[in-house]
Amino acid sequence: MARRFLILLSLSLAFLLPSWGGQTQPKAPVRPAPSGAKQPAKAPAVSNPPKPAAAPSTRARRTAARRRPARTAPSAASRAQLRPTRERYAEIQTALAQAGYFQGSANGDWAPTSVNALAYFQKDQGLEPTGKIDAPSLIKLGLGPKYDTPPQARNADPSPPR
Repeated sequence: MARRFLILLSLSLAFLLPSWGGQTQPKAPVRPAPSGAKQPAKAPAVSNPPKPAAAPSTRARRTAARRRPARTAPSAASRAQLRPTRERYAEIQTALAQAGYFQGSANGDWAPTSVNALAYFQKDQGLEPTGKIDAPSLIKLGLGPKYDTPPQARNADPSPPR
């Protein structure tokens, strides 16, 4: 058993050792010269032969695999939605005042008093008290999405049922 193991190990090493030294160029086979033909002159030895292109390292391949495409700049429409308007701030302040959390005038200035009022409201409603305006907080305040008409079911087939 040990003898077979040593034989397999030595054969494996015989195949692996040449590849450990990096990429080597295969040697050209030597052909015998035809009889009576003149031997060509040997090419001069090159002091610095060109190195073959190295394969990318494992780290470089992993890094390339993790790269994500660059983000594009937001459009004008999406930039306009990043911050509520002054009127929307006033609407939120009014809702907080009606709920008993905000004292002062609903002037649309989102100051630290507005942030604190929203944080206390969020805490009492079981939300994370961040003080930041988010969809769950607006829904709890009754300021969620508003629709002019109720949603209607759409039928893919315009013909009346039979």
